[in-house]
Amino acid sequence: MATPMTPDQWLKALRAEGVKVEEYPGWRTRGRDAATGKTFGPVRMFLNHHTAGRNARDVVAKNGVSGLPGPLAHVYLARSGVATMCSAGRANHAGLMASNAYASFRDEAASHPTPSKASGTVDGNDVSYGIETENRGDEEDVYPRIQYDAWVRINAAVCRFHGWGHDSVGCHKETSIEGKVDPRGPVEGYGSRGRFAFTPYQFRLDVQERLAHPASWNPNDETEPEKEEDMTPAQERLLAKVAADVAALKAGAAVAPWTYRNPAQDKESRAAGHRIPDMHGRIENLQTSIDALTKAVAELKKGA
Repeated sequence: MATPMTPDQWLKALRAEGVKVEEYPGWRTRGRDAATGKTFGPVRMFLNHHTAGRNARDVVAKNGVSGLPGPLAHVYLARSGVATMCSAGRANHAGLMASNAYASFRDEAASHPTPSKASGTVDGNDVSYGIETENRGDEEDVYPRIQYDAWVRINAAVCRFHGWGHDSVGCHKETSIEGKVDPRGPVEGYGSRGRFAFTPYQFRLDVQERLAHPASWNPNDETEPEKEEDMTPAQERLLAKVAADVAALKAGAAVAPWTYRNPAQDKESRAAGHRIPDMHGRIENLQTSIDALTKAVAELKKGA
């Protein structure tokens, strides 16, 4: 169980995760606590919804709908990827949750059962944060890439703040005893992935991936190639001598005999703690060339 985030904690967590955030007037003190006589929290999961319409920010943040006063969620996520904070208190978003479904999220179970009313019910508005993501929910309206990315970030930000895993992330259709279907619909893409259908399973995997990285991570980040460390002066001289000797031998000149010594053992290398990838192999290959050329020169001199 966790104490609900304060307004300042919300903003800090979301912005650290790279979410563009706006504040709806009065959101810091808006909630259903006083009207219901129930205190919001402790919280144990994050519940995801779609709005079933467009341009519903005022409805979600303040106005509500017939028979269901606002706020209807803590966060409203527009198609643009901008998140609007709507409430820091109790919000009318979850309704009654099936106890068996809720327990699976509360306990971060690896699987989440079909909601069963027979298992009992829990007031989901007491125990969960909620987000309304702008989409008609008709299975044709597409979640833009930028919106889905922000959606994953928002869930990850809350999980990261509370130390929750990705199995604390749920969808309304996974907890409702009323047969809710949200969220659903096609997603334009995410990271290197093209178009796909929204599923709670894939969504949790994307949140899980994000939680495995720092909050500053972006799904399109490419792994930078490893850079070779700078060589010490002794190593530079060694490579220069090898190259010079090979060139001299190819030109028919004599070179002074020498024995290769692992550069990691020279004093300067040890002091600097350098590791030069593939350097040993490169030098050993060159030394093999020197030995072969030296032998060939010697044979030629015998036959002269």
